[in-house]
Amino acid sequence: MAEGGGLDCILLGLLRLGMATFEQAAVKDIPIIQELAYTIWHQYYPGIISVEQIDYMLQMMYSSSTIHIELRSQVIYELLKERQVFIGYLSYQYEKDTHRIKLNKLYLLPKYHGQGIGQSMLFHTQEEGKQYKANQIYLTVNKNNDKAIRAYKKFGFVVTEAIVNDIGGGHVMDDFIMTCDLEGA
Repeated sequence: MAEGGGLDCILLGLLRLGMATFEQAAVKDIPIIQELAYTIWHQYYPGIISVEQIDYMLQMMYSSSTIHIELRSQVIYELLKERQVFIGYLSYQYEKDTHRIKLNKLYLLPKYHGQGIGQSMLFHTQEEGKQYKANQIYLTVNKNNDKAIRAYKKFGFVVTEAIVNDIGGGHVMDDFIMTCDLEGA
């Protein structure tokens, strides 16, 4: 994990998370996840990917049926709530065959960026991974998402691979795979 300023940022975020709580999402929470996704993606991603691709990916990844299937297939969604307001979410799953956590989604309303909350969400995922005795967390991030890449590197993630996946509709996901080894796992 990062030292110095990075650790201070994580500690600040953990202090802030004293005001925020994680709640494991259930089927009844799908509309909340969808609303957060729509808001966050439309505020954050223009300039990284086209609005057309944003809408396509939201429809593909956040339909009620898609999230429902994920929830039934051991993908864990957690909502982050501060003062009775949902401000972000994450989803992850433990992969038994590789002993890794796949961090599928980590999203926070942009007005909460830069406050250490995202780093605290990563720390939370790391702690969940240790509960599973996972040895690594991995994720994909758009190659043009410089802000997220910097945040992941600050936490200790490294780029291990570059991939391009055709997702249909004339769109591709042009991503890095980043990994972070878990200490004490």
